[in-house]
Amino acid sequence: MFMKIIVEPLAGLANKLRVIESAVSLSKDMNGSTQVNWITDWQMRAAYHELFEPSEYFTVTRSGKYKFCRSSFSLKGFKKPLANIINRVSGIDMAFNDVDIAAHVRPGEWDIRSLIQNRKNIYIHSCHDFYPYRFRFSWVKPLSHINEAITAFASKMIPDNTIGLHLRRTDNAASSSLSPDKLFEEVIELEIKKNERVVFFLATDNAATEKHFISKFGTERILAFPKKFGRESVAAIQDALADWVLLGKCKKLYCSYWSSFSETAAAVTNGEAIVLKL
Repeated sequence: MFMKIIVEPLAGLANKLRVIESAVSLSKDMNGSTQVNWITDWQMRAAYHELFEPSEYFTVTRSGKYKFCRSSFSLKGFKKPLANIINRVSGIDMAFNDVDIAAHVRPGEWDIRSLIQNRKNIYIHSCHDFYPYRFRFSWVKPLSHINEAITAFASKMIPDNTIGLHLRRTDNAASSSLSPDKLFEEVIELEIKKNERVVFFLATDNAATEKHFISKFGTERILAFPKKFGRESVAAIQDALADWVLLGKCKKLYCSYWSSFSETAAAVTNGEAIVLKL
């Protein structure tokens, strides 16, 4: 039986990326195919085609046909057979919601491969990764004008002497409080003592944070991709994608706690990735 895994990734850029990476990795191991249902909303203003080139690993849709699909596991009583009927009408044999993934699949309580065995169309609606990464995001191909800007900026980064910094700030209280600026300032000073030639690529979602680090350490030491901040425009999300790709080019990363942006960038880099946490 040929299997198709249909994912509808939730939330922002990095959350969507890790859901897709999980899906294509699982599909590879199950000899199936992947369909990505990329929906734009207040957390993601940009459509897939406004960020990436088409991928050989999956197809992309913007269909609303799955909006009534419900978990095949969490509902009780009369709601469960009703959900199964709705899912079948949408062409879905088994559906996972965000709670299924976060509370059961990610901790290892459920073996997703065993659950979906012999199912034809699997629907996963989540912002979380749910399977080990096989491709390490090699399928991410930014649009040509984004890639040109990335390449031009990357020429400023000294090979083997650029360390990446990701400071998550604006919409993540845990990351801001447990990975404060002080920890990053300390590692910058430590790395400079070890290597006077070191430079730092700074990726942050907060303009004040960027300004603070440049003011403290200087533009020759702190490199920051010129960008729009926020999630309110396609251009800002394109710039965030550039930040994400550039972090993956660094030989070493210092990352924020509880940040999917940090976690996914760390999966791309060939170097060490260290989470700074009080």
